[in-house]
Amino acid sequence: MSHPLPLDQARLVALRPAPSTLPPDAAPPWPPPALSVKPQPLYDPHQARDVLKFALISAGIGVFFFLVGVPILGGSIVLTGLGLALYAGHLRLPVNVREWRQLQAVQDQHLSRARLAWARVENAAIVGSVQQKGVVRAHVMELDVVPWHAAGPTARLSLRVTVAIGTAGHVVPGAYLGVLSDPEEPWALPQCVLTLDGAQLPL
Repeated sequence: MSHPLPLDQARLVALRPAPSTLPPDAAPPWPPPALSVKPQPLYDPHQARDVLKFALISAGIGVFFFLVGVPILGGSIVLTGLGLALYAGHLRLPVNVREWRQLQAVQDQHLSRARLAWARVENAAIVGSVQQKGVVRAHVMELDVVPWHAAGPTARLSLRVTVAIGTAGHVVPGAYLGVLSDPEEPWALPQCVLTLDGAQLPL
């Protein structure tokens, strides 16, 4: 039902029996999913601070050139500084270093206990979409899932997942997600989709 890390990536192959043939309370009978989506560390808040600091310096230099009679150069530097400031804000990092360290510590605890497992989809809803040049490329879905580990099912948890448009229609109640899951606390990182007919699809 679950598997300790690390696990080499494998091809996504069809699994039997198909999920549609299993009762809701049956333990998943398949080998654990492959680790295809690796956990990413949280960004260090110093990164945003450094970018913001450079942005302020650039803005100051730009104002100086503007005041000494070189408005075009000064304006360009100010705009560069503003762009960097917007980028620093886009990083969405906690300003408080202690807060960042606490968040990182929580994630590290989850990862230290995490196992690869299957999670049954209980509820699924499309709540948004991702567009590129006006074309919908993926859907944002809110899911309620129940991960299964060696000791049995864990608490239901809610996930918000971006799913490729060709895969989203297969993420329905009764299907499964391959997840990297903490068996002790509600936390999971989706890896793949196991459809009702047993096909494995990437997210």
